[in-house]
Amino acid sequence: DFTIVLAGDSSAAGLGNHFLQSYMMQFHNIMEPIMERLGVKLITRNLANGAVGTLPDGLGSGSIHGDKVDMIVWDSEFADDYDNKAAADLFFRQALLSGDRPPALVAPPALLDVLKDLHNNADAEVFALGSGMEDIPLTFSDEQAKTLPLAARYLKCAESAEYICEKKKF
Repeated sequence: DFTIVLAGDSSAAGLGNHFLQSYMMQFHNIMEPIMERLGVKLITRNLANGAVGTLPDGLGSGSIHGDKVDMIVWDSEFADDYDNKAAADLFFRQALLSGDRPPALVAPPALLDVLKDLHNNADAEVFALGSGMEDIPLTFSDEQAKTLPLAARYLKCAESAEYICEKKKF
């Protein structure tokens, strides 16, 4: 079995949509056939909820999320506005300690420093959610774009050259 748990706020839970429309359930829908072909049963738990916050989820981690978690995702922008990094750190430390195996930790880029600290000091496996655009090279001009890999040209323009990307959009 491979168990992934989503914890976080109402946005992560998908409130306002049907439960199966939440991004964690969509992840399950896409990944379950792949995992099945590998002989692994995928268990996906969307345990995010509205207006609770990081601290209660962290303190009750083992009881709430279970003790056989392989990956835990924390996404709580609205409840915490990602400012409470101490609470996020507690959440992840409790997740590492509360099960029968330490899960991989996943969080938005705003918590990257918390994830890095746990990776460097607790040997935790960590991943940051994001668009993948961080390391895409900037385009500054048409001439400079010719030096970039074809797939990266005009994908991400400097502020002074946004008109170039817009022009080459299609």
